[in-house]
Amino acid sequence: MGKSIPAQGIVRIPKRVSIGFRLEQHESDLSFLSGFPVNFPLYRLAFDGCDKIANSDFTSLSGMSHLQELWLGECEQINNKVLVYLSCLIQLQILGLRACDKITNEGLAYLSGLDKLHILDLSGCENITDEGLSYLISLSNLRQLYLGGCNQITDEGLAYLSGLPSLHYLSLCDCYNIASA
Repeated sequence: MGKSIPAQGIVRIPKRVSIGFRLEQHESDLSFLSGFPVNFPLYRLAFDGCDKIANSDFTSLSGMSHLQELWLGECEQINNKVLVYLSCLIQLQILGLRACDKITNEGLAYLSGLDKLHILDLSGCENITDEGLSYLISLSNLRQLYLGGCNQITDEGLAYLSGLPSLHYLSLCDCYNIASA
């Protein structure tokens, strides 16, 4: 990859664009994203399983004001620094971070300003604890939260989630420190 898309090459821009990537093992450069025009209506990006993507590759995402869905599940290099870049994606409604086990409580603090977030998948993020759940209480539009396999979460942490007025689905599969899971 690594190639930019020339702005003059885009003749007719559709209302909404969705792009999914399956980068090969040797590919890790997301700089091609900076080649999209500023107002390009890219609303969905999926990079699930792209384990070679580096934190610095996400700087180009910060200008994608239309982005509503971002899937980064099983991207082994994703950590708290990436969440800093994602914190400015204020239109984001769906964020998939399944099995990004380098994400910690500190990283979840950067998500607290994403008030349009409806779905958050943190399944398998093993370093998230009760403290991390406290940063999610500002996500008043959150409807679905996936925490399966987050084994450091306890009943005490779930108390923070009771303040989420829109939450109607909570996945706690394989959360062995929760009495009622």
